[in-house]
Amino acid sequence: MSVTSKLINNMKAAMSDFVTDSTLAYMTYLGASMNDMRLRNKFVDTVLICGEKKFSAHRLVLCSRSPVFQRLLLQESNTHSGPSAVDLEDIEPKVLEVLLEFMYLGRINKFNELALDGFNKILTATELLNVNGGVLYLTHTLLERKPEEAITILWDWAFEFGNEEVVQLVIAFIADHIHMAILSHPKLTERDPQDDVMEAILSWIRAEPKSREDFFTNFVSFVAIHRLSNSYVQRLMRDEPLIQQLADFQRIMTSYHPKSSNRSISLAKSTSFVNKQLEWEREREKEADIPDDNSSVPQKFKPKIQRSSTTINSQKGLHFYDLWTISASQMRNTQFSFPEAMSITEGITLMILGRDEMNRFVAHLYIPEKLSWSLSHEITIPNREKMSFALHKGKLFLIGGEDPYQRKQPDVFVFNLLTQLVSEGPPMRISRCKAGIAQDKGSAYIAGGLNRFGNFMTHVECLDMVAEVWRIVPPMKEKRQSPGLAVVNGELFAVGGFTNRCESYDPHWDSWQSVVPMPDFFSQTAVVTAEFNNKIYAFRYFKPDRVCCLDPSKNEWRVIRTTGMPPERILSIHNIEGELWTLDRCGRLYVFDVVSNAWVQSFCCPKSLTRPMYLFVMNVAEVKHVCEPPKLVQSLS
Repeated sequence: MSVTSKLINNMKAAMSDFVTDSTLAYMTYLGASMNDMRLRNKFVDTVLICGEKKFSAHRLVLCSRSPVFQRLLLQESNTHSGPSAVDLEDIEPKVLEVLLEFMYLGRINKFNELALDGFNKILTATELLNVNGGVLYLTHTLLERKPEEAITILWDWAFEFGNEEVVQLVIAFIADHIHMAILSHPKLTERDPQDDVMEAILSWIRAEPKSREDFFTNFVSFVAIHRLSNSYVQRLMRDEPLIQQLADFQRIMTSYHPKSSNRSISLAKSTSFVNKQLEWEREREKEADIPDDNSSVPQKFKPKIQRSSTTINSQKGLHFYDLWTISASQMRNTQFSFPEAMSITEGITLMILGRDEMNRFVAHLYIPEKLSWSLSHEITIPNREKMSFALHKGKLFLIGGEDPYQRKQPDVFVFNLLTQLVSEGPPMRISRCKAGIAQDKGSAYIAGGLNRFGNFMTHVECLDMVAEVWRIVPPMKEKRQSPGLAVVNGELFAVGGFTNRCESYDPHWDSWQSVVPMPDFFSQTAVVTAEFNNKIYAFRYFKPDRVCCLDPSKNEWRVIRTTGMPPERILSIHNIEGELWTLDRCGRLYVFDVVSNAWVQSFCCPKSLTRPMYLFVMNVAEVKHVCEPPKLVQSLS
């Protein structure tokens, strides 16, 4: 290459660096200038309301840094003229102040002055508002400046929100700095720690084998294989499935420990680590399963009477389950479509959701006037399982769930019962499935469930079903999957959900309080709940031969042994004037009478409904009244 060419290339490189530095300097100056104008309240056109405090900001900056703000401000501009005002009552003022500084400057100036207990709130607000680059900036900066505290904070937060990118960053940071952890631990520096380090790595991988076993080679590079004890190596090669499936690693170990090769297990006979872990999980599930015959109850407390296989009949004409008798012939001869059923029915009735033989998501309406079910009506939505459902004034909300690839979804679909049209609703801020749900007038609370990584959640959201807008509720104290939710006098109760602990949320104080826990036999199962007479009735999901009744005024649970034939597995439950109607997974409706504490009746669901999912009780007359068009009134001349 000639001297001239080298000179030209050097000039190009210098010019490129100059342009890059100039661009960065310009962007930094622009952000600082905009932030200065924000603080001096110059040229601002948006007000963010956060509790009793208000923040002025520029709409252009908010929309460019957050798609959530872009959507909110677009909705605001379509309904109001002039400066926009956005209510962010679910975010604390101190948190919003930090976020605004980052959105304008791309950094947080007083990062070291922030309290550690506030980082979880900042991360959560950044994720929910989808601030571009915010979560990664906080993650990198927190790991760099406060590594010991950051690992725990970021790890718990990432698994709560299913943020895989943060999980990978934390794992990479641990792998790069594991030698510092060894040197800082007093017990590990007193003696040769190689056995302990290897065991710690394997223990960590065993906790989540599917997602962590690929990181084994990253971590094991910090272990001095030649300094592992012979007895420990022999045990690993004999009993550790992960080691047994890594042929290259076995050869490395046997090169340093030749005596261990004679006692190792043949690779041909070894079981993969994931399959072994699944076997262990199935064994634990069997051990944790609640016995069907109440064997957990001491013998002297078991009832001596035999349970009758027949249902208990009440006086005829006094109960819905007497009036709504459905015969097999009526089910076979049904000829009414869903729209016809809506026009015929005038009072309280039932609606069942589920999938038919062709895997279509369908709805059936019961017609009390005809003592018959309607024909199935397809609700055209993407393939979803484990959704949550809410119904308000003729609008059916289908919330969240997971797709066929087990990816959790935030989507909401709205089905209009009168027009039979489906529209898209506001998506949840957090993707989830198997969540608990309860309604209070025009609001639907959704709590807990499984996040994108299949972990239990504490997060709660509330859907305004009239305005179709979500707001965030403070998280629960306990992580829950499939909890029972119920509202009593405006107060939300979260019951069970693979734990026996309970808590309540008071909207006035916007906080959760602990409630007396349920008996232990509710701790390892899903729970369904219903409210009646200001009390909460809780049933376990599988063979509910006992019911727990919570009196919130006394803060105590009462366990009641039921009579009659209970359902096999309860999917949902609704109260009709003291009759608790439940939907069974096998396709039957069971009725529990709270007065007699007995399962008094059962009915068949439509035969075409092969996979029932949810049961609703509604007053069709109210739906028609709400949805009917306003009548024109002619003025008198």
